[in-house]
Amino acid sequence: MRFSLAASDLILSLSLVIEVAAGKLSPITYEAHYLAAELYRLPCAVLLAGWIAALSIIR
Repeated sequence: MRFSLAASDLILSLSLVIEVAAGKLSPITYEAHYLAAELYRLPCAVLLAGWIAALSIIR
């Protein structure tokens, strides 16, 4: 569970860094903003997989 929490925090931090580095939304920076949005949605899946893995190990 600790690893999934750490991975989730790392992904959220990376998303924030990409958003700040991309700047304002424009046709040139659209792909960077899209990538940041996808990375922002990913930690929920990572945490869910971590919970499932932790529960399967316990049982």
